[in-house]
Amino acid sequence: MVVNGPYTLTQIEAEDLAVLEKNPSYFAADSVNIDKINLYVVKEESTALALFEDGELDIVSVPATDLDRVKSDPMLSAEFYNGPKNIIYYYDFNVLQPPFDNVMVRQAFAAAVDKQSIVDFITKGGEVVAPTLTPPGSVGHVPVSAGIGIPFDPEHAKELLAEAGYPGGAGLPPITLAFNSSETHSRIAQAVQQMWQQTLGASVELQPVEGRAYSQIAAEGAFNVWRMGWGMDYPDANNIHGELFTSEVGAPAIVRNAQYDSLVAEAAVEQDPVKRLEMYTEAEKILVQDEAGVMPIYWSAENLLIKPYLKPVLSGSFNREFWKWTLEN
Repeated sequence: MVVNGPYTLTQIEAEDLAVLEKNPSYFAADSVNIDKINLYVVKEESTALALFEDGELDIVSVPATDLDRVKSDPMLSAEFYNGPKNIIYYYDFNVLQPPFDNVMVRQAFAAAVDKQSIVDFITKGGEVVAPTLTPPGSVGHVPVSAGIGIPFDPEHAKELLAEAGYPGGAGLPPITLAFNSSETHSRIAQAVQQMWQQTLGASVELQPVEGRAYSQIAAEGAFNVWRMGWGMDYPDANNIHGELFTSEVGAPAIVRNAQYDSLVAEAAVEQDPVKRLEMYTEAEKILVQDEAGVMPIYWSAENLLIKPYLKPVLSGSFNREFWKWTLEN
């Protein structure tokens, strides 16, 4: 791989390890403090945390199940970092097959999810309920005060499902909810499963999926609902709407809407920021409310443990700017 950045990729082992080494040809190589970075793939969050506590890792994400312990521990709490992160956690609905080919069913299932309880009792790391997709801090973020999205409303959810032809869940086919294997993803899916079963009378099967092919098979319609997330490559709504959900680039199983496509295309070239926000507000309304093709759940937070000798530069960005990090003796 030929690069002109601060690091070169010198080794990669799928699902295991990637190694970055300082690039001597980088124009500011003298300012890069860390010569080599080992990026380990550890599937179980609890295992990664144990490796950190054993001194095998220098920085690690804290699982939601361990946040209380970490915050109350005298040593670990001194190494704990919490801050915002520009990542949206969401579910996609498969519109290629029943029952989610019916917009009222999608709206009903969205209205039956208590997102606040998910961030309060499962993730517990400062995540913020997301009625729309674009995270705060990005151009085109729609403020919550705009009232866009589908709020938690169990009674309205039941009414929508009945109007769609499935009163009390009668006649609903079994629903498969898929997620890429992770303790947190699993706990969230279990909570959503319970909400859908109790409120809508749905039969929901959870499907954890291993491996890199998850996103592709999900996008092609292998499941009824599937978990996804997106970290902002750059802080602008086009990074989500223009690159994930339009008819031209979106997953085959996700809803198509010509008006949405047009708004996203126009917003991408509009110079007036006020007009751009108006366009993205309408685009969000179409995608997450009128069509309910996507169900935003929360905007993420960063919960990390960092060894004292490692001095990272952290921000809400999805990308890690390792060339700005330093190590101290």
